[in-house]
Amino acid sequence: MMKFVPITKISGAYVIEKQQHSDERGVFERAFCVDQLTSAGLETNFPQCNVSMNPHKHTLRGLHFQDEPHSEVKIVTCVSGVVFDVLLDLRDRKNIVWQGFYLREGDGRSLYIPKGVAHGFLTLTNDSTLMYFVSSRYNKEADRGVRWNDPKCGIFWPSEPKVISEKDKNYPLL
Repeated sequence: MMKFVPITKISGAYVIEKQQHSDERGVFERAFCVDQLTSAGLETNFPQCNVSMNPHKHTLRGLHFQDEPHSEVKIVTCVSGVVFDVLLDLRDRKNIVWQGFYLREGDGRSLYIPKGVAHGFLTLTNDSTLMYFVSSRYNKEADRGVRWNDPKCGIFWPSEPKVISEKDKNYPLL
C-alpha cells in the first residue's frame, strides 16, 4: 500500500510512503503501482527509469527540468546512502518556492515531482544512488536548469557542494 502525503509548499507534489514488509530475509516494498497512482489521480506513464550513482559525499546534481512540451513528472527514490533532495517550483516565476527532503536508503519514501518543478539533490554520504521514473523521454533541446545557489531561490543546502558539473555550476540565474 502506498500513502500519498501532499507537500505543503508545492501543489501536486507528494511524499509517497510505501508499506514495508520485514522478516528474517530483509525488507520488501512495492516501488511502483499503476493502480494506486491511478486511484490518487497521478501520472502513470513512465517511459524512462534513470539511476544516478554518486560515489562521493557532497556531490550536487541539479536543479534540472525540461521545458514544454517535454515537461516531466518524476518519482524519485534513494536506493543507497543519504541525500538532501530539493524541489523548486517554477510554475509561477513571481512566487518561486522550494522544499527540501532528506531521503535515505530503506526509509520507504519516494517523492512525486509534478511538471514545472525543477529537481536537484546533494549527496550526504559516499555511494549515494537515486532511481527515478520519468514521464517524458529525455529531450536535449528541452533540457534546462537553474543554478543551485541562485539567491532568488534562497535554497538552504545542508553543506557546500564539493563535486558539481560545469553544466550545473553555470546554469543561469532566474
